[in-house]
Amino acid sequence: MLFSIIIPTYNRLSQLKLALQSILNQDLDDYEVIVVDDGSTDGTEQYLKSLAKPKLIVISQNNKGPAAARNAGIKLSQGKYIAFTDDDCTVPSNWLSSFKEVFESNEVDIIGGAVRNSNKKNIYSEVSQHITNFFVEYLNQEGGSSPFLTSNNIAYRADVLKKVGGFDDRFRKAGGEERALNWKILSAGGKSVYAPDILVDHNHEMDLSGFVKQQLNYGCGSFLLYNVVGKEFKIKIPKISLAAHLRLSLSFFKGNIFLSIKKFILYIGAQKLVAFGFCLQALKKSNKLII
Repeated sequence: MLFSIIIPTYNRLSQLKLALQSILNQDLDDYEVIVVDDGSTDGTEQYLKSLAKPKLIVISQNNKGPAAARNAGIKLSQGKYIAFTDDDCTVPSNWLSSFKEVFESNEVDIIGGAVRNSNKKNIYSEVSQHITNFFVEYLNQEGGSSPFLTSNNIAYRADVLKKVGGFDDRFRKAGGEERALNWKILSAGGKSVYAPDILVDHNHEMDLSGFVKQQLNYGCGSFLLYNVVGKEFKIKIPKISLAAHLRLSLSFFKGNIFLSIKKFILYIGAQKLVAFGFCLQALKKSNKLII
């Protein structure tokens, strides 16, 4: 088996159907798809059981978060390479063959692709994806290995991934778990590469409440990343510089000035929420993500 694709899912049935449709349409045939239903209550389990796809493996578990769900998939995986995407993403037909080409032409253990927000009319989705994309591009611009690659479009050499134990399941929500994993691999001598031509579409349906929760989770995850995982494994994880944040602030001012101001205000709010989440996690003195 060349590739194992692992998708954690939780209460996104309509989007999961689109994700699977794109994933099962690859131009490379040597792969398996492992979907981990992380305690969904919207009919996802019944839908997955109704599918009769030879490449599809389904795991059901109580809700433990995306990191634990991915780990459940890793345990069953048979592929030489393991690729991850999310249940609200769609991938191109050459997704796996593009990863294969990069793996075979580079001495790397991690390949991170680019992510495009496909929910253009949703300002919360736009701002959230803009922030993430900026840091991915900024921190990978020198061409060296960087841990800032996102788990909705990433692939690993399976032996390297399994050697470090997969994701840290103390990250109960999305927010730093892939950086913690990538740092463990890089600190052990591994290498990563950013491949922006490997592009997936992210249809993140988000309202104000979802945006607030997401940024709080990112803050809690940052504390866990820097002050728990980093210290446990004696990894000095560099913080993002003030200059990078300044460049990000300026990057919002393109096109319509009124829309740019709205996005900038949301970005400032996001930074405050991240800081609050970081402090909240610190005050709780917990080694598990608390939100």
